[in-house]
Amino acid sequence: MQQPSPERIPQARQQEPLPEAREVAAGIWKFTVPIPFPLRTVNMYALVDNDGWAIVDTGMGMHDARAALKAGLHKAGLRIDRLHTIVLSHDHPDHIGLSGEMHEKSGATVYMHPIDANTMQMLWQNIYP
Repeated sequence: MQQPSPERIPQARQQEPLPEAREVAAGIWKFTVPIPFPLRTVNMYALVDNDGWAIVDTGMGMHDARAALKAGLHKAGLRIDRLHTIVLSHDHPDHIGLSGEMHEKSGATVYMHPIDANTMQMLWQNIYP
């Protein structure tokens, strides 16, 4: 599938600010982080509770995403050592890319649909048919 070239992306879309972190509802933070595709961003959501916080999706494993997440966590007052749950919606790199690092730093439990988890395992082990 061919990606649209930057000149084909509407001007208003090209000028949207990147990245951002904001509380969209009480205890729910939205982190918009960059990705290297014409879509330009992906969203991650932090769900804050009395025991720490959970995250839904983890962005892409790249420097700019790490920096945006770090800034967002700072703005939200969240620390990685209080992360208890990682929920991955599907196995695209822009949704799972930082999950391993976040798990390693936090020890958080990771949840993902078994079909996506099996696909990830095959790709990681290079045994995909």
